[in-house]
Amino acid sequence: MPQRKTSAAADRQPAKTNRLKRQLRVATNNPATRRRSSTANKRLTEKFAWIVEKWRRQFNHKRRSPMPHRLPPMLASTVEQPFNDADWQFEIKWDGYRTLAYLSSGKVDLRSRNQLSLCAKFTEVAEALAKWPVNAVVDGEVVVLSENGRADFGALQNWRQTQSGTLVYYVFDLLWLDGIDLQKEPLTVRQEVLKSLIPEGGVIRFSESIDEAGIDFYEAAAQNGLEGIMAKRKSAPYRSGTRTKDWYKIKLETRHEAL
Repeated sequence: MPQRKTSAAADRQPAKTNRLKRQLRVATNNPATRRRSSTANKRLTEKFAWIVEKWRRQFNHKRRSPMPHRLPPMLASTVEQPFNDADWQFEIKWDGYRTLAYLSSGKVDLRSRNQLSLCAKFTEVAEALAKWPVNAVVDGEVVVLSENGRADFGALQNWRQTQSGTLVYYVFDLLWLDGIDLQKEPLTVRQEVLKSLIPEGGVIRFSESIDEAGIDFYEAAAQNGLEGIMAKRKSAPYRSGTRTKDWYKIKLETRHEAL
């Protein structure tokens, strides 16, 4: 675990504290999914084509690689105490199902960390991703948000029966994009590419993070009744199948994921 580090910036936290409070309120913002017109769909396709070409030019030194299948996700080690560190970022630890999504020519395969198919269980997520005109491998967490904006694990388990709450796929990493293997790129680069792909509103959302202020973020998470926080080294590559010390989970309560 990193040693606690403080800096002049860390000692002056009002702006960052306000930002993390906004991040903790993000779950209560549930925009309705709007049906897109054919013109809007065309614009979305054009936008994706432009974005993919932009990143392909940036990574033109990379040899094109085939799409990976059924990658085991990168796993986090556990630490008991939060910390401040300018080389790290912190985000909400969502109480849901870890899910890797494989997008290929309009077809979507959703896989749990144990390689179980989640397509039938979360058809709304698969249908939303199928509209992305891109081939990609995305990592994230499927959750159900209750009326108070908190992830409800019980509602998630019973989603097909009750559909109580709001289903969301919070994505936080991009491993592969149209022939470009991004796993060796720094986390912040992978996130930048991923954020550029996500349409506004709807089921798919980016899991926002805050830099450096892990202790304040942890305390705010506790005050808001969340499961915990994640700490991620900003320069870290994606290490599939590895429980790494580049990612830490700092829990407030215990939850056992069945899938």
